[in-house]
Amino acid sequence: MSVIIKCMKMPAGCMDCNLLYMDRGGAYCMATNNCAEEEGGADQYEYTRPDWCPLVELPGNHGRLVDADEMLAKAKKQSGPMTGDGWDNLGVYALIESQKTVVEAEDKK
Repeated sequence: MSVIIKCMKMPAGCMDCNLLYMDRGGAYCMATNNCAEEEGGADQYEYTRPDWCPLVELPGNHGRLVDADEMLAKAKKQSGPMTGDGWDNLGVYALIESQKTVVEAEDKK
């Protein structure tokens, strides 16, 4: 399951990240437990994020984050041949499906 941390700025690199912890064994990512010092020493990820970094930045000034897959399923189940403003349902379905994905879907278990 994902966690959204409000008001946290996207770090430029591991050494700038609130999820980094350091001990005598090195610097580690609390989100993945990966070592942030592998392959190049402690400075490698000071100003860049590694490929394995799980952080995803939400776009600024985004609207409500909704489950578009659930919305589409409900629209298909509840709708008749036309909407109240004259749109046909295929247009409504295409509009929902064409929206930009902000956060990828996770496996539902």
